[in-house]
Amino acid sequence: MSATSQMLARVDLFAELPGAVREEMATRGSTRRVPAGQPVVTQGQDDAGLQMVTGGTCDVVVHGNPVRTLAEGDYFGEISLIDGQPRSATIVAGAEGCTTFTVSPLLFWQIVEENKGIGRLVMKGLTARLRSAEAALQEARNG
Repeated sequence: MSATSQMLARVDLFAELPGAVREEMATRGSTRRVPAGQPVVTQGQDDAGLQMVTGGTCDVVVHGNPVRTLAEGDYFGEISLIDGQPRSATIVAGAEGCTTFTVSPLLFWQIVEENKGIGRLVMKGLTARLRSAEAALQEARNG
């Protein structure tokens, strides 16, 4: 199993997918190196797709405000991957730059259509991520 496939296994959207399907994603996805301080994606852009940080760090910025830092194994763009809507945040390469692995919407939907039952597993992963975000928001409000 490739290192990229192993990283995809840690993404809750893809954790329950069969190894062969993750390996196919790893083979058909793309890798991108972004220099320090350069945008990886920009809030409001129509580009879509999930990106996983495979090296370096990235800073998440929403409406000009820093929100958090992403490190190796973290990912973003899972919602735009599914709904195709504009980016909800700007992601900027950290001090050493970053490397990301991208799963495009075209690749994602091809794999879903080619593999019966994958859609259900992906929805389960997305639901888990949304529940986690809701719990974090509630905790922030309470305290």
